[in-house]
Amino acid sequence: MKASRFNKVVEIESGNRLLFNADTGAIAELPPESYSNVKKLLFAPAKAETAEDRKLVDQLLYGGFLSEPGFDEIAHLKVENGRHRFGNPLGFIGIAPTFECNLTCGGCSSRNQKGRMTKLVEKAALKFVARQIKKCDELQVCWFGGEPLLGIETIERLHRGIAESAAKYDTTLQGSTIITNGYLLDAKMAKRLKEAGVTGAQVTLEGPPEIHDSRRKLPDGTGTFDTVLGNIAAVAEELDIVVRISVLENDPEAAVEVVEILEKQGLLSKIGFYFGPAESGCDACDSVVGQCRLDDKEVEVQLGIYRRLAESVSNRMDYPYLIPFRRCGFDSSRSFLVAPTGYVFKCWEQASARVDDSVCNVFGDDPESFQQSNQWRFTAFDPFDSSECVKCDILPVCMGGCPIAIEDRSNMIKSGCSPWRKNLEELLVLRYLYELREEVI
Repeated sequence: MKASRFNKVVEIESGNRLLFNADTGAIAELPPESYSNVKKLLFAPAKAETAEDRKLVDQLLYGGFLSEPGFDEIAHLKVENGRHRFGNPLGFIGIAPTFECNLTCGGCSSRNQKGRMTKLVEKAALKFVARQIKKCDELQVCWFGGEPLLGIETIERLHRGIAESAAKYDTTLQGSTIITNGYLLDAKMAKRLKEAGVTGAQVTLEGPPEIHDSRRKLPDGTGTFDTVLGNIAAVAEELDIVVRISVLENDPEAAVEVVEILEKQGLLSKIGFYFGPAESGCDACDSVVGQCRLDDKEVEVQLGIYRRLAESVSNRMDYPYLIPFRRCGFDSSRSFLVAPTGYVFKCWEQASARVDDSVCNVFGDDPESFQQSNQWRFTAFDPFDSSECVKCDILPVCMGGCPIAIEDRSNMIKSGCSPWRKNLEELLVLRYLYELREEVI
């Protein structure tokens, strides 16, 4: 046996150490005397002479901190990555019934796309989804926009058709999710969504009332915070609600204030929440973009918020999870985003009414040469092409980072890494603090 190349050790204030494995996600807290023994066994497991040491070796092996003789971690990771990308039985389809929106949201209002999905596109989209369903054991669907609830009738019709295809091909259709600004998400709408197979919704709050209302307004200038918060409270028992809290670099405390408002409303035990960048610059709604493109300053701001919230035992939250294999459809062969125009994309940031970044369309036409090139570029992405990535001790967490951020494929480590890579040690400490607090609660 030998020590895993993906082990990391972080010292915490108590003098104890956290032992983390980036491949399995296992984490263990070790006091100094235990760490000394563990360190010895990691580098010389054959020297485990006592029954207690042999038991410890078994635990280290179970957590992935030790690997069996002859086990090639990089080869195993490469195979698993390939299986995730090309052999995953789970398919994903994101569908935007419209890029229109009922709100004016700062910079987004200037790029608000007009037009909703026509019946012709709906019909073709159902055929496109059916072709994907044939290849999957399970299918996830996410509705986005614009404001997708403006196209609720389209969602209902498409869901019925998708459910029929799933039943025809014996494919499990998972409960779908929707990304919405929340203004139309009242109890009546939540009931319609549940009947249309939607089980979860992401709703964005841009900040406390004064900030949210300045950034997300109705066309007449009326703010929307109170309505959105009231809707969250009204439907939290019906749908799995996740609140995306926007983070402003110049006012990170505003995000903390939103958490405190949710707590005062008694909602933290009923919903999940996470932090996201305030603006992304993409044509789809900013709310669809997650943590994948944070710059160093944005990461530091978010870590500051996590530090601040770690001081409170009354707040529940999800730290940025360290999940092996990037949850990104960019390089997955069974993940697509369908725009209202019928163009098909691979990345949330590229989904738009334009054709430029598309990989095909739903009408079954042969892809244009540039669409084929886009598809090849996505398919060809491989973090194992980079010697820097292969040497990296958190490769299973990052898996090369964001593919579209990478301009120099020979230097991936500097251009497309996971935004948390430089702050992993502090992130692990925060993760430990939150898990320890949950045990106390």
